[in-house]
Amino acid sequence: MLSPSKPTKICMWLWALMCLGFLVFPLPLLAQQNILNQEEYLRPPKIIEEAAAAPWYKNITYTNISPDGKKFLVTVSDGMPSLELLGRPHVHLGETDLDYAAMRSRSLTTRNSAGLDIFYYEDERTVSVEVPQGARVGNPTWSPDGSQLAFYALFKDATHIYVADPKTGKSRRVTPQPVLATMVSSFRWVRQGKAIQTVLVPDYAGKIPPPPATAASPKVRVNRVGINPSRTYQYLLEMPYDKELLEFLITGQLAVIDLENSRVDKIGNPVMIRSVDTSPDGEYFRVTQTLKPFSYFVAASSFGSREDLWNLDGQAVHEFSSRPLRDGTQPTTPDQSQQQRGQRQRGPQQRGQQPQEQPGPPQKRNITWRPDAKGMSFLQLAPRTEGRRVREIREVREFEREQQRPQRGMQRGGQAPQMQEGQLDRVMQWLPPYGEDDVKVIFESKKPINSVQYSDNCQILFLTVSEPNNARTNICVDIGDPQTHYTLPREGSLMTETNRFGMSVVKVADDGETIFYSGNTPHIDKYNFVNGKKTRIFEGQAGDDMTERFSAASDDMNFVFTTRQNTQTPPDSYMYDLEADEVKKLTGNINYTPDLTSLETERLQVERCDGYKLWVRVTRPAHKGLKLPAIFWFYPREYDSQAAYDRGAGGGGQRGQRDGAGTFRAPSNRSMNIFTRLDYVIVEPDIPIFGPTGQMNNNYVCDLRNGLWAVIDALDKKQYIDRDRLAIGGHSYGAFSTANALAHTPFFKAGIAGDGCYNRTLTPMGFQSERRNFWDAREVYLDMSPLLWANQFNGAMLMYHGMEDSNSGTFPINSERMFMALDGLNKPVSLYMYPYEAHGPAAKETILDMWARWVQWLDIFVMSPEKGKEFYKTPQQLEEAAAQNNTGRTIR
Repeated sequence: MLSPSKPTKICMWLWALMCLGFLVFPLPLLAQQNILNQEEYLRPPKIIEEAAAAPWYKNITYTNISPDGKKFLVTVSDGMPSLELLGRPHVHLGETDLDYAAMRSRSLTTRNSAGLDIFYYEDERTVSVEVPQGARVGNPTWSPDGSQLAFYALFKDATHIYVADPKTGKSRRVTPQPVLATMVSSFRWVRQGKAIQTVLVPDYAGKIPPPPATAASPKVRVNRVGINPSRTYQYLLEMPYDKELLEFLITGQLAVIDLENSRVDKIGNPVMIRSVDTSPDGEYFRVTQTLKPFSYFVAASSFGSREDLWNLDGQAVHEFSSRPLRDGTQPTTPDQSQQQRGQRQRGPQQRGQQPQEQPGPPQKRNITWRPDAKGMSFLQLAPRTEGRRVREIREVREFEREQQRPQRGMQRGGQAPQMQEGQLDRVMQWLPPYGEDDVKVIFESKKPINSVQYSDNCQILFLTVSEPNNARTNICVDIGDPQTHYTLPREGSLMTETNRFGMSVVKVADDGETIFYSGNTPHIDKYNFVNGKKTRIFEGQAGDDMTERFSAASDDMNFVFTTRQNTQTPPDSYMYDLEADEVKKLTGNINYTPDLTSLETERLQVERCDGYKLWVRVTRPAHKGLKLPAIFWFYPREYDSQAAYDRGAGGGGQRGQRDGAGTFRAPSNRSMNIFTRLDYVIVEPDIPIFGPTGQMNNNYVCDLRNGLWAVIDALDKKQYIDRDRLAIGGHSYGAFSTANALAHTPFFKAGIAGDGCYNRTLTPMGFQSERRNFWDAREVYLDMSPLLWANQFNGAMLMYHGMEDSNSGTFPINSERMFMALDGLNKPVSLYMYPYEAHGPAAKETILDMWARWVQWLDIFVMSPEKGKEFYKTPQQLEEAAAQNNTGRTIR
């Protein structure tokens, strides 16, 4: 954009008068049109910008306590990411976003911190960590004893690991060559804080391979074998060069860096490393690598992979799993495919049922490193034919890599196996070098074991077991006396701590019998599991008008930290000195939008003409005037019955029941409640779509219309809204439904639709909860495609779309084609395509520009509907009309 010439003093005075007129006098429609047409990043009226760009990032709380319990880590933010950060060089390969200039995940480039602070609570001293010039900060991580702090220094062209001294803030670089953070975006402290495991850019890696100067081949696709109902993806691999580039960007060198002598131990050869889980002593590595071949049909996450256990020499001493490329191929006969259509694919067992034991050696479950650095821990059924005797393990059955990896030192959330009568479930230890003979039984249970946690010395086990009635019981066992089981309370959460190996363990007092529970009341109880005595050592001050939550405690439990908040006060950190019986407030955070956080919200249940009931949340401006213009913001969902909706929705509009009365709710930078500053009522209705299971969308258009109609009638009767001045909007599926509302109802003067799909024939294999394909439900797809009903649009539609939207099914072409259709039909429409943005805006410049366009659009078509009738008059006609009667709304 060309820079304006330097104004003279006279011009400056004229410009000042013009600006004064802009603020005081109504803005003519022609000027508003010009604002909507401007090809630059705009800013909304000040009253809107102050809310959308409120500096909430300046508020801090102390929650990340060091392992030694003496200090807190605070990340220093500078607010929403800038357009410059989002625009840094990047590439989308197989639905994976990579910053190829810096050889890291793009999320590390766009989502990071400006700096780091260390807060010492006893003397209330803050130490700023030294960050190298030109770098931003990511992944700050305490050493196991809290004496050091490591972090990523994110330069424009590289990523390095720095280690800081929390006492002085001084930091030093420890990586001799750049980190490869494309797939493995974190590092690990090992060897009791004396070394760091990471993945480095290989020594041989040179410049990024350039694309061919001339196309080497056409784009080739040949059908796969069988029935292949694939989702629609935006950024799959396209050409052979994409494969070459992806392999280059994800091939890394596993390494361990000694912090005392800077020695780098390179583990094995460079491979395409997908994930790493290193043993606490840094001697063994669970490495998952991506395997060839690549595919043009599925995302990189579906490429083949293998997980092995490596030793320090890079040798694979055990293979955990090997998964081939999942390219969606389902070799079925035509008859079988007909039977499968319209049916949701189910897993090996129905919901609520325990998995069946498979033939062969029992499967290892919940494999994780032991927190005492003595091998691995896992759960396993005892073989039925061998009673209580342990034999060699001959096979490790393949298990799904998609399951969530347990927390370090814990085994959580596992599903207990189905046991035969007389069979035992076991906690096992697997010792180096991890051969078939290197296992032993730690504990045996007659009940199925769901999970296990350890004390620091691994002598006390904390288990969750399943009862015959499917209930779960928490018990603890001292392995010195395994026949004695102690039942633990269900309320509260077991308090944990980080041990010298950096592993999470249950906190046990020196007597070996006392453990601690924390609750969000907040409170801390100490509990002697031998005699069952429970003593409350701390209780907070939560009440009906104030919420207090537990954050952390010092290692000796003398200091307890909480956060307090209420509806008008953002969370602040407090410190309880239990010995001195004192409470001190540590932070002084600010409510930047008191008018928005004090808005009263009303929840109403309304009934449709067909008897179905739904909930709606209504937020009105502070003055609560009657018959105000309103904005509906929604996201329809499908249910097979009223009962299913009542269970799923919970009542109260889109997000169900919110937190209690003492909870602070800061408006997000896209919160529709910001519009209350311009005297709009915000209506958030549930619009449930009802129908038989698998066929709910047969009634989509009808239920959409009936639901909106019922809400409008109910609010009109209460005189909350002016039914002649209504707008509707939504994001993603809400945008899709916004377009349908404009096409199939007469209620709305305008719509705001973001990142939507408007042509269901572009998602022919299904969408949302719809599992029928286009050819099995042709009329449903056509009826639900607002592009095909563009000639019926009754309101003016503003669309926004991220130009790099990678969400399945909402490619930017949807908005481009919808715009051309509405424009060709002389329907009022605008489209704003935002560079670098994905499925949802992130950059500050984008957010503010969107608000500027939204405000003007609704000002024209909703706040003063008569303006909309003249929107497409020629500039000359508008100027003539303005000269006769200058109408328009003041921009505040």
